[in-house]
Amino acid sequence: METDVYDIDGQKVRLSIPGFPNIGTSYVGRAAAIFDSTRLADFSAGTFMPSAIPVQGEAFHDFGSRAMLQGSGSAAKVTLQQDDDNDLDKIRAEATFIAEDLSTSETDSFGLATRVYLQYNNLVVGITETAFADQDVTVPIFDLVGPNATATVLSPTGGSGQGRLSYYIDPYDTGKRGLLGNVSIEMPTPEIRFVSGATIPTTFSTYSRVPDFITTLRYGDGHTYCKNAKETYNEVWHVQLGSVFRDLGLKNGDKSIDDNVFGWGLQLSGATQLFTDRHPECRDAIGFSVTVGEGIGHYINDLHTTATGQKTGGNDAILNGGTLEVLPAQAYYVGYVHRWNRSWLSSVGYSHVRLDTAPGQVDKAYRWGDYTVVNLIYQRPLDVVPSSTGTPSPIKNFYTGVEYLFGRKETVDGSTGDAHRVMFVVNFSK
Repeated sequence: METDVYDIDGQKVRLSIPGFPNIGTSYVGRAAAIFDSTRLADFSAGTFMPSAIPVQGEAFHDFGSRAMLQGSGSAAKVTLQQDDDNDLDKIRAEATFIAEDLSTSETDSFGLATRVYLQYNNLVVGITETAFADQDVTVPIFDLVGPNATATVLSPTGGSGQGRLSYYIDPYDTGKRGLLGNVSIEMPTPEIRFVSGATIPTTFSTYSRVPDFITTLRYGDGHTYCKNAKETYNEVWHVQLGSVFRDLGLKNGDKSIDDNVFGWGLQLSGATQLFTDRHPECRDAIGFSVTVGEGIGHYINDLHTTATGQKTGGNDAILNGGTLEVLPAQAYYVGYVHRWNRSWLSSVGYSHVRLDTAPGQVDKAYRWGDYTVVNLIYQRPLDVVPSSTGTPSPIKNFYTGVEYLFGRKETVDGSTGDAHRVMFVVNFSK
């Protein structure tokens, strides 16, 4: 999308409003007809999350199929960027808000993501996605939350980004192949639960003595090609190794309970295009991620705690008596996208999350969840100029399709539940 250039205090500044990720526009309208085999828990807010599937003994288990319609939403991103001409310092300020109206007869709407950050050369400060996430491995899907094993802090249950101070080392975000490192300190959010039958103190708080510390090391390679009379860099493959280290604590009001545990996590992820003899827009691709650690539920999509229950329903650690016990977690994801041509594509993906148990956990605590997705998507850019006005249509991109999702969950007591979802989606943007 072309941008306008303005002068601010004698400096060249580029102002753009690109919009929804991977669509490159400033507004998105979306309608989805959804058919579910069972009702999911309200905290899923209309999205498909294995953690929200009811099992035997929980409300709405085996409640029967139902249908709902999700209304339109919007996405806007405003970027203020100084050009790199004449060896000027690189300055970028960005504010993004993505709001999906998921109102149905059973769920409320939610803001999917809010990001506000400032980048000065290699330094980034603000509220945005965690540096631990690899956002380039997930294949195209309609489901707004995505595979349950992905690393993220953006979801209806996990929140809309977190405070972050990051420094990039030798970045190639200008479109050059090479090595990229990142060191980041981020706002800690310990999510701790109590053992079954415990008397929850009336005054207590979770805390961390230090911020979460995150590092990533990524290497990618690719090439440039001509798109819309401009050279565009196309990354053919990348691999990324990430780590997170955390301090998780809980303290009672009278200090009768005061304990801390150490949390850590590692993630190996990557993606590669296939059939590289084809045009870049007609290639297949595969992505994967493997995440393991202890006390990292906050960073795994399906293990986020609802905002109203972060102190009593977390999946980072459990308080047993006066002692905290960290909860080990593992998450695996793989996805494949096949492009039939420039307009049609299909994605298939599978992810699995496992949370190890600890003595005293409640019977219905999460043990593991599976997520499977397959779809068929039609997409095309629109450049319509009505003869009556002679001005281009505000609708620049359009896509539609059908998607099938399957999820399964097991709790600590061995109870299981599964859910099927079929979605018909129409999406346009400008």
